[in-house]
Amino acid sequence: MTDISDLEAIRQKHLAIIRRVQSTPQETLAIQEIKERETDRELKKMYAKRWFWVVVVQLAFVNLAFVYFLVWCQLDVNTVRVFLGAVLAESFGIVLVITRSLFPRK
Repeated sequence: MTDISDLEAIRQKHLAIIRRVQSTPQETLAIQEIKERETDRELKKMYAKRWFWVVVVQLAFVNLAFVYFLVWCQLDVNTVRVFLGAVLAESFGIVLVITRSLFPRK
């Protein structure tokens, strides 16, 4: 049979384990903040991938339309310059807006 001192030692070990498992409110808040940051990071990755493909498809469509009008409609040189400048400005604008919304300055 085990004597009382052995039982008390086992009880103390169990209490120590329970104390380690239970966390303080500050630890709980820190854990929640870490989980929130991880979720936020995953959401940003998802949005970044989707918007990347939206921009790629948009640029491909615009370039195909540009080639069509260039070959069959005989566009003026100034029209081509304005068109390319507008497409470039739009692409940079989309990337800038997405980047600022995904990664705000703190």
